[in-house]
Amino acid sequence: MKSVGGVTAEKHGVLPPLVLANGREKPLAFLVRGIDSYDEFNGLVARPKPAQGMYKKDVGWVADEKSPAYRDQLNEYSKLRGAWTVIKSLEPSNIEWTAVDPKKPETWKGVHAELQTKLAENEYVLLLDKIEEANCLSAEKLQENLESFFREREAAARSASSQATEAASTPSGEPASA
Repeated sequence: MKSVGGVTAEKHGVLPPLVLANGREKPLAFLVRGIDSYDEFNGLVARPKPAQGMYKKDVGWVADEKSPAYRDQLNEYSKLRGAWTVIKSLEPSNIEWTAVDPKKPETWKGVHAELQTKLAENEYVLLLDKIEEANCLSAEKLQENLESFFREREAAARSASSQATEAASTPSGEPASA
């Protein structure tokens, strides 16, 4: 998809920075971008599959999605996905991680602990809120987008219906004032 209604379709941009000073010599400026695709994550971490449960006539083998082992695997998968979302969303900030390696899933779960060692609790919560803002659509955002769309549409309709200057000629080449 190149455009929607003549508007170029673009992915998430970087939100305005979250600047945290809190008595530091130099403030920390976190840049946050929403996740456009989970393809990279899916390439690094496979979604768990439930074991075969029982055989049902006319259906075949049915997955055991209630298995405690499968649920534990799914829970771990969800934690990794959440940690990866934090790491990937903060990518524009160029953070030098101590214990986290964005390419090694086994290190991702340490992202929250690492952030909490360097940030005050309220700063950590503000940062998570910024990441959520970048990756979620709220009712307020949808309403704001809708209102902006209609304002732009109304302005375009007004400018299209009134001509700022008189045309010099008609499409046939004849002078317009003749």
